[in-house]
Amino acid sequence: MDGRNDPQEDQSHLDQLSLFSPEMMDVLARRFIAAGRYSDALKCYDGIDKKIGANILTLGKRASVLFAMGQADEANAAFAELKMKILKESPNALAMYEVAENDLSIALQNDRLETNHNESYWDDKEKIESTWRHYYLSFKNSGRYTNVGCQINGALIEGIKTTLKEDSSLGIVFNFGTFCGFPDYNLSKEFPDTQWVGYDRETLAIEMNRKAFQADNLLYIDGDFHRLMARLKPKRPEQSVMLCHVRSFTEMMPKKFQDVYQTARERGIKWLVGTELIGPNPISGRYFQSGVDDKRSDIISNQTTSHDYEYFLDQAGYALVNQTDEPIVSYHAVPVAFPLMPFLYSVVFRTYRARLKA
Repeated sequence: MDGRNDPQEDQSHLDQLSLFSPEMMDVLARRFIAAGRYSDALKCYDGIDKKIGANILTLGKRASVLFAMGQADEANAAFAELKMKILKESPNALAMYEVAENDLSIALQNDRLETNHNESYWDDKEKIESTWRHYYLSFKNSGRYTNVGCQINGALIEGIKTTLKEDSSLGIVFNFGTFCGFPDYNLSKEFPDTQWVGYDRETLAIEMNRKAFQADNLLYIDGDFHRLMARLKPKRPEQSVMLCHVRSFTEMMPKKFQDVYQTARERGIKWLVGTELIGPNPISGRYFQSGVDDKRSDIISNQTTSHDYEYFLDQAGYALVNQTDEPIVSYHAVPVAFPLMPFLYSVVFRTYRARLKA
């Protein structure tokens, strides 16, 4: 599914919703989400609930859609119902999250740079290679909404394209944490007058990118981030630079990505564009809300964290231009239970664009 649906056909399906199976209602809901028709997606979830009752997957998706619509209270209520069902089926389901919440507290106190998960991941070369190939095949053969990887990278790409169209001075786009560089390659062909730089600390991923993708205006690099940024200069003095990232900071502690922001400011990077995860804390049962919660960071799962990006951007000298939340368009049919990863479908992808303050 790539979101290229027929609005008239979908409206016809919505009018006859009761005739559909729960699985087909879920497919239709995904099409509506892809088209930005969130209210109609909720109608599909209502139809599913009437047929089989509220279940773990639809409750998570409902919460995600409601939060993306700006209805935080309603999203929290849906998530509370989800949490209740999960604990009824798996009474110890929160144990891993309690460990994660304690780990986040210690990490913030000690200025640790990353989650424990991210620290260990980079030691497994076979996992890095297999994950890179998975992303390569997804980006090569899939549409915008086929899976989570394609969707979140698609959200970032839209933010990048919007900024390029708004600001003709941009001469370089620097992708912090590119991993599989297929999106960089596609953008380099679409915007041949822009220099594209894919950066990753993992040498193996960079080597695989260099073998797979070549273009005159495309470069893949690893190494010390600060030294690379010191050498990053557009071809012409009037040109500027954008730094972008996707699903990178959600596995970092604030001290690390604050350093990225501050380095960008010191180098005069004009634009920051990012797509990261925002979600509810499984223990508190509430979505993380910038400017509402006292916390600046909060857990989503045992591997991922929400951050108050607006606050951290402001601290680094950047003004938020806009941000959008997008629910996950999953490809799993209902009903499906995930007792060990029950909150996956409750998160949203937040894409934000920020500009260096004058």
